[in-house]
Amino acid sequence: MTDNIDTHPFTTRIGDLDQLRDQCWTELEAGSQTPDHPWKLGAFGTVADDGPRVRMLVVRNVDRDAGQLVFYTDVRSSKVDQIAKSPATSILLWHPQLRMQLTVSGQSHVLSSGEIWEREWKESALTSRRAYLGEDAPGTVADGPNVNFPSQFTDRPPTGAESLSGQKNFAVIQTTVTQMDLLILQQSGNIRAQWTLTNRQWSGNWIAP
Repeated sequence: MTDNIDTHPFTTRIGDLDQLRDQCWTELEAGSQTPDHPWKLGAFGTVADDGPRVRMLVVRNVDRDAGQLVFYTDVRSSKVDQIAKSPATSILLWHPQLRMQLTVSGQSHVLSSGEIWEREWKESALTSRRAYLGEDAPGTVADGPNVNFPSQFTDRPPTGAESLSGQKNFAVIQTTVTQMDLLILQQSGNIRAQWTLTNRQWSGNWIAP
């Protein structure tokens, strides 16, 4: 994926905080829908009992109106317990072509049942569902390299019926965004903007990079 930096909406909206925040959401939406978009993947940070944890997660869906990002995980993953104990989370995204870093912070919760969970399961790709067919919980010590799903799915995805046994391990992470921090790297000087949600209203400020 390539972008013309001079004509990209991020560049043309740098002078307006509201338009710049709106463009952040537009780019997040594009990331969730476009496989090769730089913001398809984000570094998702949680807090464990002994310190911070960060891992890359795929941005599956974006709900601009609700101010939410959606990710998938295995319900047996350690991040599920971490979110339950400390729902404050951050996601770091980097756009190498535009040299822009977006940090999204908010409150996350995990869904393992219900209408939203069911809808996300139905929308998930069969290749992705392989990850939930493993007998071992993520993080379990193995004797050697271990993809942790049945060997018959190494060269093909499971069918819909074959994937159903993994549905019990499928979980949805919903992150409700309460702060956005955008850093734009430029040869002429870096620019940074930050927005905070208070009482359902966004307020933005230019801040020193």
